[in-house]
Amino acid sequence: MSRRLRGLLVLVALVVMGSAIAPLPSPLTVAAGADATPWSAAFAPTTQLADGQQVKVTLKTTADFFLNSAEIHLCKPGVTYTGGATQDPAFRLAGPNCPLTPISSSAQAVVTDSSPNAGAITPEGELITMRVGVGVADWSVGGDVSQPANLTCDADHPCDLVMELRGGPTAAYTYLSQPLTFRNADPVAGCGGAASGAVASGGSDRMIDAWTTWTLAACHRPDSHGALTTGGFVGEGSAVQQFNAGTLDLAYTAAGNIDDVDLNQDTAAPGPRRPYVAVPIAINAVTLGLGNGKPSGLRKVPFNTAYLTAAEAATLFAGGKDGLSSEQIDAIAARPGNEDFSLANPRRAPFYAELAGLQPVQAAAEAESTSWIGTNFFHQVAPSSFVVPDLPKFSEAAGKSRGADASLALADPSYILAIDLYSSAAFLSKTLNSLSGSNYGGVWVLADMATANQLTLTPTALGNSAGQFVAPTPETMTAAVADMQPDASGILQLDPTVTAPSGQTQPYPLTYVEYAMVPAEPLVDATCTARPDSQALLTSWLDYLVSSDGQAGLSQGMLPLTAELRTQATAAIAKVGASPLTSCTPPPPVDTPTTTTPPGSSGGGGSFGSSGLGATNAGYSSPSAATTDGNEQAAAADAALASSSTDIPGWGGISGPSALAAVVALIGVALLLGATARASSGRPWNPWRRKPGGAPGTT
Repeated sequence: MSRRLRGLLVLVALVVMGSAIAPLPSPLTVAAGADATPWSAAFAPTTQLADGQQVKVTLKTTADFFLNSAEIHLCKPGVTYTGGATQDPAFRLAGPNCPLTPISSSAQAVVTDSSPNAGAITPEGELITMRVGVGVADWSVGGDVSQPANLTCDADHPCDLVMELRGGPTAAYTYLSQPLTFRNADPVAGCGGAASGAVASGGSDRMIDAWTTWTLAACHRPDSHGALTTGGFVGEGSAVQQFNAGTLDLAYTAAGNIDDVDLNQDTAAPGPRRPYVAVPIAINAVTLGLGNGKPSGLRKVPFNTAYLTAAEAATLFAGGKDGLSSEQIDAIAARPGNEDFSLANPRRAPFYAELAGLQPVQAAAEAESTSWIGTNFFHQVAPSSFVVPDLPKFSEAAGKSRGADASLALADPSYILAIDLYSSAAFLSKTLNSLSGSNYGGVWVLADMATANQLTLTPTALGNSAGQFVAPTPETMTAAVADMQPDASGILQLDPTVTAPSGQTQPYPLTYVEYAMVPAEPLVDATCTARPDSQALLTSWLDYLVSSDGQAGLSQGMLPLTAELRTQATAAIAKVGASPLTSCTPPPPVDTPTTTTPPGSSGGGGSFGSSGLGATNAGYSSPSAATTDGNEQAAAADAALASSSTDIPGWGGISGPSALAAVVALIGVALLLGATARASSGRPWNPWRRKPGGAPGTT
């Protein structure tokens, strides 16, 4: 499949709405009894939840208050449960309050931890996760059809996450209910629709959580009317390409138009580059996360941090589960800190198998800066290890060196047979959730910290040039920012091969900054007319993102901007739309015959959901579309059809102008795979095409 066709297919994909993650609340402390030491449980997130989202419960206790078991149900709100020597019947599954079956196909009905005490007495606490859902569950109480029961969890109906804890000197039952609220699956709809002139944005699905939180919070401020932006999160590379084509006003990215990263996927024949400003909005990092978890009773719990050298990590990623040799596995298992894989572990066999990687290594297929940052690290720091394994299944590629690639689906040598490429974090989540307790094998994933947090992946600590193993923590990620160097557009990058200017080794070489890539020139429509409403909304949106409120809405795993980055953001916002308009040429007028609409007829336009993907009547407020040869041919075909005197017969029982509209619609569908930007906006013109003899666009 060609790169162009691959990009076109990705572009027309439906927008994937992810889950918003709220800030961690203060722990809820509950006294288990007058003669007992209090235990505590912290729930997060608990508000604006999406279908299938994980709620994490951190349970803590002290050595003199033993916790026997914990069980969690999703139940009706506002019910009080009675603790004591016996279980409260109101808590049982298929009882009056809690359904026996999950409320949706993405949720769980019950999670049981049969031995929470070992983790609960540690400073980190025992982590229990449960996927909650949006939907409706109907059941009969105790199987009695004469006693119907119902539970609805959605934006208008909160639910309770109820935990039954058994522990203390008498192993008594205690109950704790945590109210949960849910969000509209479409945050634009949750704002009552898009604001007039709403800004069209897009990016990687790692930004969905933050964008959803920002959208819902910003539109409910005083004097706000609708969502300031709409979003299509089908991939970072696609968003950057659409921004340069003129079909997006804003792209969320960590690399923009940096040629070495090549999110545009057109290095062989570079296309036009739209002048842009890079506004920093968050700090993030790439990690090799470890998922699937280790068995613990009837469930799995997250791995402890794994410690790998750069060479070991490069070998693992280059060849997938067949990458590490038995000697490397032994070395990792014997390394201090890798207790999960220790040879001294009495249950060594299954854990050792986890390290061996019985499950495929995972990474994103779409062009992503996170993929480039990770593979560039392996390529630069451990080039002799970042090679295709010398195994028969890799055929001619065996032994070849791998390089830095943003699009792993297009990498050469190919990653086929080495790792599995996922299309979205939602797809990866389903893959991980499908692995039952009997599925041994850690799932190693090259991902960013927000995605790792969402999917409960344990970040790996990687060895640096000083031989220290460093994990991506808030401290190490923030410290790395001071050593990053800007490119010509101001985008900061770390060079993993050099020593920091301070003389210290890089604290974490995979840290990066998330940016809003926005036009340096004013926003205009297809006739080169200014779009003042959209320009004002864009500025308002950027101001909100870097404000204290906006920074508080970041996804867990991302970090707020440092003081220096916020200063840079303010300066960058002042440059948005401030450059002279140099690349806009209005299209020539097209003569259109006058038609009469019969009484009762009406025009109409379709859209691909709330984001519209270019449908302005759906609130996408698309800027001008990109010009390609296919678009020019489409314009000529439309003009010829409009001026034709041929009598077009009715279609599907429709005649006259409606039949003409139907034919034009069919032609538009046929041209969809040949004109990407036309599918996004419906305007066959590119405002960013360079004038003959004019200066090229700059970054």
